[in-house]
Amino acid sequence: MDERRRYQRYQLDQEVSCEVLSGEGTSYKAYLYDISSNGARLKFEENQYPYEMAVGDVVNVYNYSQGGDYIDERMTAQAVWYSDSYYGIEYDGSIVKTMDKLLKAYPTAKPI
Repeated sequence: MDERRRYQRYQLDQEVSCEVLSGEGTSYKAYLYDISSNGARLKFEENQYPYEMAVGDVVNVYNYSQGGDYIDERMTAQAVWYSDSYYGIEYDGSIVKTMDKLLKAYPTAKPI
């Protein structure tokens, strides 16, 4: 399989929660499984899985840092793939201006 990612992705070694608001306004709790400056892989628990979300849907995401602080208030993203309990999203623009800010927000993240 060809690598399609344009940005370095980082795996988080501890659970970092985020909140996803579907286009219908339903709120779901998810965990950031891995993240880059322009996207993320989200993991949903079975009882929080957004069955109505489809590829191409626009969602709003509240990302948290490992310290529990917001990285940004609300970011618009698009669902680009899903499989099992995971969703891949692409942010509408970068969530950080520099990789230093991303790595400061997630200090235990490891490149994958």
